[in-house]
Amino acid sequence: MRSLLTMLWIIIAGALAGCSGGGSSAEGVVGVKTDDTEMADAVQKAKNSIDGFVARFEKKDGDGFVIKFSVAAGKEKEFLWARVKTVTNDTFVVEVADTPVKSNSVKKNQILSLARSDVVDWAILKGKTIEGAYTDEVVKKHSKRR
Repeated sequence: MRSLLTMLWIIIAGALAGCSGGGSSAEGVVGVKTDDTEMADAVQKAKNSIDGFVARFEKKDGDGFVIKFSVAAGKEKEFLWARVKTVTNDTFVVEVADTPVKSNSVKKNQILSLARSDVVDWAILKGKTIEGAYTDEVVKKHSKRR
């Protein structure tokens, strides 16, 4: 559990802080099949709890707030973390925190408006703890299977 928290800390803290080490690299990309039930469950868990994330963001109850969304990458999808700037109704204004590996449609540090329905995961950094990041737990499992 401690190593998982450490890995999540590195991945998400990089996204939250905007440091160059937090971006994706070809070596760090992990493929997950679209019919993977663990990933589908993780996405559903994040979507079901997004209201709590938004409430915490509005109260600034955390040190950093990120969401994960997908972009087209040819016939595939690439999932990226983005720092939340504002949330209004069902729209998130975000700054892309990751460097896309396969997609040319977005760039790191680009500001985007995303619908709530586009959010597939979320994370809150508070001190040295990370809440959420449900899909990253599945990605970690898949990376060990390589």
